[in-house]
Amino acid sequence: MEQTESPPPVTVEGDWGPAQTKTAKNKLELYFGSKKKSSGGGECRVEAEGEAPRAAVYFQCQEVRERVIARKNHEIIVSSDFCTDAHSVSV
Repeated sequence: MEQTESPPPVTVEGDWGPAQTKTAKNKLELYFGSKKKSSGGGECRVEAEGEAPRAAVYFQCQEVRERVIARKNHEIIVSSDFCTDAHSVSV
């Protein structure tokens, strides 16, 4: 069976502090795993950087990645104090 390469990650930048990194990572996984919420859906993996308010979202399917990027605005509420505006998604 031929193994295909995973598409490159989508980088999400937000406004969360180091104390919210784990919460942000979990919320990003739920959000981008939902087709209804993010236009994504399916399997994804999130790797959050420790100090920086940035995460890499890896999708298994290029089609899902493209749907997420095509959507103009993504917003994830990390906590009542922090809002992650993922519309500044860089590829």
